[in-house]
Amino acid sequence: MSEPVKVWAVSSGSYSDYQVHCLFTTKKAAKAAIAGEWGYEAPFVEKFLLYEATPPSYVRRRMQLTVGVDGQPVSLWDRYTPEWDDTTRHLGIDSSGRHDLNVDEDYREAHPLAGITVPTHYLLTVSGNDPEQVAKVYGERKAALMARLAGLTV
Repeated sequence: MSEPVKVWAVSSGSYSDYQVHCLFTTKKAAKAAIAGEWGYEAPFVEKFLLYEATPPSYVRRRMQLTVGVDGQPVSLWDRYTPEWDDTTRHLGIDSSGRHDLNVDEDYREAHPLAGITVPTHYLLTVSGNDPEQVAKVYGERKAALMARLAGLTV
C-alpha cells in the first residue's frame, strides 16, 4: 500500500454543527482560505489522510468508574452507567505512534447548573491503545480508590 496523501480541511463548529467545508492540498492554501470572509463561525484548519485502500487500524480501550464519596456507584446524567468498558477499532495510524496510557482520577463537586445533579463524586477513567495494560491499570486504580474511600489506606 502506498503512503497516504495529506490534505488540509477548512472546518468549523463542533459536535452536531461540525462541518468540513473544503479540502486543500497544502496547509498554506487552507490557512489562506480561512483569512477570507467565508461566513463560517470560527473556522479552523485540520489535517486528514487519504488512503488508496483500507488503512491499517488500531484499538483504543476506555474504562470508567463513577462512585460517590461513600464508594457507592452513581450515574452521571441518565445515559451513563456507573461503570463501563468500551473498546473501539479505529482506521488509520494511531497518532501517538506508541503505546499510550491516559489515567484521570477526578474529584468533582455536585454542579446542578452543569447538569451534574449527583452528589460529590469521584470519576476514574483509564484509556489507551494497549487493552491489556488499560485493564491492569484500571483494576489497580479502582482497588486503590475503593480502599481509600473505605478508609483502608492513608
